[in-house]
Amino acid sequence: MTEQTASELAEGLADAVAGMGEEIRAAAVAETRELMAAALESQFLQPSGREQFGGNTPDELIMLFLGETDMAEIPRLRSALARFEEDGGVSEDFRAALLFAIRLIRDETYEI
Repeated sequence: MTEQTASELAEGLADAVAGMGEEIRAAAVAETRELMAAALESQFLQPSGREQFGGNTPDELIMLFLGETDMAEIPRLRSALARFEEDGGVSEDFRAALLFAIRLIRDETYEI
């Protein structure tokens, strides 16, 4: 058995800690993605849970958020809101786009 120098031991320990740090980071990212996706899906796509979101339906929340200043400054979102107001609600295409984005967040295959 060979003796390791203090420098070699320190280097080995530093490598082990770096590996653990990366594992912790990856687990935190995965958990955050899952929690974000679940929260978005619950808030904007699930018909139940009105009491959780101030008595608003998912469609009402979408339209409410689209009307906020930051969102309303984006022409495509402003146009979508006007269309939803005219048609009496959020379109299925918009809901499908939300689901698509949520699934991209949830799937670790895609870097975000």
